[in-house]
Amino acid sequence: MKSSDLLIKCLENDGVTRVFGVPGEETLDILESLRNSSIQFITTRHEQAAAFMAATYGRLTGLAGVVLTTLGPGATNLATGLTYATLGGFPLVAITGQKPIKQTKQGKFQQVNIVQLAEPITKMSRRIESAEKIPVLVSRAFRHAEQERPGAVLLEIPEDIARENTGIAPLSRNRFPLPNPNPSLIKKASELIRSSRAQIIIIGADAKRWDIENELSEFINQTRLPFVTTQLGKGILPETNQYYLGTTALTDGERVHDALKAADTFIVIGHTIFEKSPCIPNHATQKIIHINTTPGEVSHIYQPSLEIVGDVAESLRELTSVLKNFTLNSSSFGSLVNNADNVMNASFPLRQEHIVAALQKAVPKDAVIALDNGLYKLAVTSNFRAMWRHHILLDNTLATMGAGLPSAIAAKLVYPDRRVVALCGDGGFMMNSQELETATRLKLQLLVIILNDNAFGMIREKQKQMGFDDFGVTYQNPDFVKLAESYGAKGYRINEGENLADTIAKFLYEPGVSLVEVPVTYS
Repeated sequence: MKSSDLLIKCLENDGVTRVFGVPGEETLDILESLRNSSIQFITTRHEQAAAFMAATYGRLTGLAGVVLTTLGPGATNLATGLTYATLGGFPLVAITGQKPIKQTKQGKFQQVNIVQLAEPITKMSRRIESAEKIPVLVSRAFRHAEQERPGAVLLEIPEDIARENTGIAPLSRNRFPLPNPNPSLIKKASELIRSSRAQIIIIGADAKRWDIENELSEFINQTRLPFVTTQLGKGILPETNQYYLGTTALTDGERVHDALKAADTFIVIGHTIFEKSPCIPNHATQKIIHINTTPGEVSHIYQPSLEIVGDVAESLRELTSVLKNFTLNSSSFGSLVNNADNVMNASFPLRQEHIVAALQKAVPKDAVIALDNGLYKLAVTSNFRAMWRHHILLDNTLATMGAGLPSAIAAKLVYPDRRVVALCGDGGFMMNSQELETATRLKLQLLVIILNDNAFGMIREKQKQMGFDDFGVTYQNPDFVKLAESYGAKGYRINEGENLADTIAKFLYEPGVSLVEVPVTYS
């Protein structure tokens, strides 16, 4: 068989069911092998969007998403998506083509050292230089992408290598359980918790990668310890939980930070240095218990007093067990949660709080809302009550614009029976708006909401706060309704006096792709 056939068999062996990508001349052998495989190839309209989709697929399933692109510009277009996956902890394997390495008639045409370019933004970046190396390198790629802490891996396969004949077989794949935590450290953590005056649990980004909801819920309900989440930790438990204090949209200055400043011990579950810090601890008076699969990365902001490293579910089970006689008698912290349901007197254009209230009312509790990046993200994370781990799907590590729509498409593929919403600012939407065609071609049932202020709203607001003139941050958008219709989607624009919640509820259940434009003001 050809090496390209072997490559695809290795992917099938690793459980790959979908590959996202843009075809190119140097990957046509691989594309043909995909055509004859059990794997679905999803053609996207840009390589960056393909990478976002593959990364989100990995994020939601725990299994590495796969993206396929050609050499040169096709490969360099992956850069943002690779970084998005590595910083976010999303398992991703990128496969790129390359000119023949044994003999070429085109000199250096379109050739970029993508392997070297990708090294700083991936966990592993390698060229496949012979058919015999395919099974080993593919196996290593998936191991690196999926093992703690997950991230992106890149494999480059030259065109002539993909065409070689080989009799090699794929390697068998083994997945190993995480080690159990150190019992002595569990005991020390329990002693620190018992001796503390005001304890708060902080749940971070990495916690949502693990199936720990039952263990976490039991730990909180038994100890009655209050908890907050970071933006990326949002939704790990239903936010109607009586011990939930709120989500930190910023590092300081929110009501939830009053509680964090009053605490003397933080039990931090799933912290990653790549996410914006939920607070600035006072290390002289506040202790940190770090619970994760990997050691904490010490910085001037994050300095753990105690680290419990290993299987987090088991860590929580053991900590719950040794704290069985401990219950917080009365919390020092009252409920700090904003209520998105109690927003009245909607002005026009709509303000952020009215949009969040409409989403809370109209969107089902088991839906997915995939956020792009913009000022509205802070309002959603602060005020929307998430009810399950992927109710709100956002990025707060690279915090790139343009990922909202591709992420929503991937989420709909993973959860075909759930309602999925892409919530985008006009700036972020336009960066990958072409993927509306991908969504309609795939016949997805999807709602896209565009918050339109004809500006890069967050940058404009920051510019204003710094006392600068309004400059370089505004633009003219296309007619979004006509744009949607040109792709075969439904388009609708909210008008003054209309009920946004009713409109969202209507289009959530419309067949096919729907786009609703919402005029918004951030002033």
